Amino acid sequence: MINIISIMIRQLQPWHENISKRQVKAPKIYFRDSGLLHCLLSVSDKHSLLGHPRTGASWEGFALEQFLKIVKPPEAYFWSTHSGAEIDLFFQYRGRRYGIEFKFSEAPKISRSMRIALNDLQLDYLWIIYPGQHSFPADDKITVCPLTEVTELANQLFKKQIIFWSIISICWFGCILNRLAVSKNQIWVGKSKYYLSSQFQNSPFWPIADVL
Repeated sequence: MINIISIMIRQLQPWHENISKRQVKAPKIYFRDSGLLHCLLSVSDKHSLLGHPRTGASWEGFALEQFLKIVKPPEAYFWSTHSGAEIDLFFQYRGRRYGIEFKFSEAPKISRSMRIALNDLQLDYLWIIYPGQHSFPADDKITVCPLTEVTELANQLFKKQIIFWSIISICWFGCILNRLAVSKNQIWVGKSKYYLSSQFQNSPFWPIADVL
């Protein structure tokens, strides 16, 4: 019975930040299958759905489920305060913090709640997922993104992280080689340093720094 419920229902846990504001501690419940939700709401067609007061909640649950299936973050939370500030989805990846807002609107706007979340959670970036067709920047750290482009968003997110850690690995590897070279004679060290530099400049990894 519990397994059946977990298949039908997603329970999103709250994130608690170390701030003075009172934060929501109860989890949020979503129907994994929006069709089941529509059945329970007696929504029989698209016209009825678009005119229903729970349309926004239905979209949020549907978009959330699709996002989590595609991006697959290690852990996912929501964040909300009793004063009304909130973010629909919060996750961390390799030490960086990201927020997601799901808006059923043709032209979503930046809300005061989003700005509070950016500041209080110290988000590195925030995306607004909406049912439109075009992606566009809304602010320095905020981009409006169609649900249909979430796969590209995931690829871009993970690509940046891979590039960053590739650079770190190259630097770390270079430090090790430098330490090994120091233990040899000084004449060999000078030639070795020059050789390594020229080899890295000709390698496919060298242009990575220009990408960031």
